Amino acid sequence: MAINLEGVGLSLADAMEAVKSGDSSARYYAAWYLGHLKSPESVDVLIWALQDDRDRTELGGYPLRRRAAEALGRIGDLRAVPPLLEALDCPDIYVRDAVVWALGELGDLEAIPPLLTLLKAETEQPDETLIETLGRLAQKAKSEPSLDKQASDTSQLTEIESAIREYLGHRSERVRCAAARTLYMFTGEDQYGQLIMGSLRHPDIHVRRGAAFDLAEIAYFPAASAIAKADLTNNLKVHTLKRMVDLSPDKDSDALEGLLAVIATLI
Repeated sequence: MAINLEGVGLSLADAMEAVKSGDSSARYYAAWYLGHLKSPESVDVLIWALQDDRDRTELGGYPLRRRAAEALGRIGDLRAVPPLLEALDCPDIYVRDAVVWALGELGDLEAIPPLLTLLKAETEQPDETLIETLGRLAQKAKSEPSLDKQASDTSQLTEIESAIREYLGHRSERVRCAAARTLYMFTGEDQYGQLIMGSLRHPDIHVRRGAAFDLAEIAYFPAASAIAKADLTNNLKVHTLKRMVDLSPDKDSDALEGLLAVIATLI
């Protein structure tokens, strides 16, 4: 009999049991719910779900594995790192995308070499998520070198930067923006912020939104006016500009005053 868990406030034990049930929709929802609960007690059952092969779509996808990977990333328990690394071999690109994201959330620098290998692979990969995750891990390696001698090695960081630079000419605008965003974090060079700004004029609303969020995440103040004039909702404009204020690395009073003035015109 199908189990309807929608809208039900499950206990941790019930959700863990549901993940192993025979109802695919219940298992999928329960895995999501365990990620919401963020209890370390559920890590083992989610690792089990990450390796499960029962729930497979007609197109070959593994929705439960994808949801399990996302949940493990949200829980943040490092026991999940080895099985997540193994799951990078999953044939489902959407599972790999979720796994890469989860590894970025966990922040274990041991993930850098296999993620770099995946980025250089000739087969189709979740390039945008790979670039963003490698950028996050590289920044962590630079700021906390004592955590991992190998990951903090200059040559490896240079290799990451060089690999990401190759994606500035990618066919996907979003991938190009991800590369520019990460390279700006590496170098602080204005050219990368300007590249992302160009996407604020893209005909696809999703690309424009993504560019605004990218610019906010690197606190690229020169983009404030362009974001304010972009074809986006005012709520999104205000949200991204406020995010810039929160992430500003230097809190320069003149720059902040100008940014706050732009925000004031939108409220």
